[in-house]
Amino acid sequence: MMARRTLALSLLLLGALGALSWDRGWVDRAASMALFSASPTAPTLVFVILDTVRADHTSLCGYDRPTTPVLESLRDQGASTACRAYSPGNWTHASHASYFTGALVPDHGAHSVEDGLELLRIASIRPLGPELPTLAEQLAGQGYQTAALSANPLVSPATGLLRGFEHQLVASAFGELREEEFDEALKRLLREVLDRNGPPLALFINLSDAHGPWSATSPGTDWLPEQRPPLAFTARQDGRLAAYLSNEMPQDEVTPFLDWLTDAYDHGIWRADAALGRSLELLGDHGWFDPGFRLVVTADHGENLGEHQLLDHGLSLYETEVQVPFLVWNGVPGEPEDLPEPFPAIAAHNLLLEGALPEPLGVPLSVSYPDPFWRKFTGGVVGGETQVALWRGMDKWIWQDGSTHRYDLAVDPGEERPLPSENPGPLGTWIERTQASALRPADGSMDMLEALKAAGYIEEETP
Repeated sequence: MMARRTLALSLLLLGALGALSWDRGWVDRAASMALFSASPTAPTLVFVILDTVRADHTSLCGYDRPTTPVLESLRDQGASTACRAYSPGNWTHASHASYFTGALVPDHGAHSVEDGLELLRIASIRPLGPELPTLAEQLAGQGYQTAALSANPLVSPATGLLRGFEHQLVASAFGELREEEFDEALKRLLREVLDRNGPPLALFINLSDAHGPWSATSPGTDWLPEQRPPLAFTARQDGRLAAYLSNEMPQDEVTPFLDWLTDAYDHGIWRADAALGRSLELLGDHGWFDPGFRLVVTADHGENLGEHQLLDHGLSLYETEVQVPFLVWNGVPGEPEDLPEPFPAIAAHNLLLEGALPEPLGVPLSVSYPDPFWRKFTGGVVGGETQVALWRGMDKWIWQDGSTHRYDLAVDPGEERPLPSENPGPLGTWIERTQASALRPADGSMDMLEALKAAGYIEEETP
C-alpha cells in the first residue's frame, strides 16, 4: 500500500459541491466482448493530466521555484520520471486524443481544422471519431470501473474524448472544479459513485489550475510576490496579449507584464501539484491504492511566457509548448529511476493499458495545425502554419509549411539558431500524413460548439 502519509500534505476543509453531479457516460460493452474481464486483483489505474504545465517550470525538473513538491516527493519514493518528455500536440484536444487512443495527431484526426461548422466562426476543431477505441473503452471492456473528473471543459463528451468513461464530471468552464470544489467532487465519486468492493478502478483526472484564469496568491507561497490576478483573466480576454503578440506593447510595460504572467502561471502549477497530492491522499484514504497500483502523470502541453514573442499555447512546437514532465509509479518504494530521453509522452497509453513501455519506444513526434482562432485573434500574426517536430537525442527537426530545419538543443536550448537540414530529414512520411489529415472532412455538433464557448475559444458574434 502506498505510504501516502509521506506526502505530508493536509486535506482542505471541504464545502458543498453545489449543482454539479456525476453523470453516467456511454460505455460500449458490446464492442469489447472479446476482451477479458479484469481480475479482482487487477491494479488501480490513475492517469493525471496537469493541464498546461511545461517541464522547465517544475521544481521536479530543476526550476528554482518550489512549484511541484508533490511530484518531487513521488520521485523520491521511487517514481520513474522524464523531464524531456514531449506532448503529441500543443493544445488540449489534440494531445488528449493521442493519450486516449495511442495514436499520433495526424492518425486520430482530432485537431484544429479550417472548415468546421459555420457556427464555429473563431475556433474550429474535429472531434475524436469512433474509428479508434479509447483507453476507457478498452479498460471498461476488461471489466474496469471507469471514471473521469475533468476541470478542462474541452475534455468532455462533446469533443468525443470521454467515450468509454462510465462516470464523468466535467467543469462547464475554466476556473470551476478547483481546490475545495474539486476535492468535494472526488470525495463524492469515491464515497457515493464507485463500488469499492466491485471491479478495479481506472480513473482519469484533469487538473487545470495552470491554465487561465488564474487565482490570487495562496497561503504557503511566500516564494511569490503577493498579487491578485483578475479571476476573469484568460489570454483571450485581455487586450495585452494581442498587443504583445503583435509587438505593439510599449516597451516599459513588457517586463512587468511578463513578470506578472510568470508569477501567476507558476502559482497555477503549484496549485495543480497540491491538488494532485490531495487527490492521492483521498484515493489512499478510500482504499484504492492496492498492491501494484499504477500512477501516470504528465501534461497535455506547456505555455509560452514571452519566448519568441509568444504567449499562451497552440501556436508553435517550441520547447516551451511541448516539453512536459512525465512520471510513472507503481507504489513500490525504491530508488528513483530516469526514463529514457527524449521521451514520447504518448507512451502513457501503453503504460496504462499494458503496464509497460511500448517496444520499440519510438521517438517523440508533435504536430500542430493552423488555428483559425489564433489567426483571427492576432490579425494573421500567428496561427497559420502546419508544423511537425521530431526529436533524436539533443537534435530536433521541425517542418513548417514546406521548410525543414534543425536545432541542436545542447548548444541552443532557446531555439534561436535554426540549422539547415536535409529535406525532409527524419520526418519522412509524417509530413504527408500530417497534410492528409488536414484534408479530412470536418465534423461537429452543437454540443461541441457549447464546449468551445465554455472553454473561451468562441466569442459571441455582435450584430
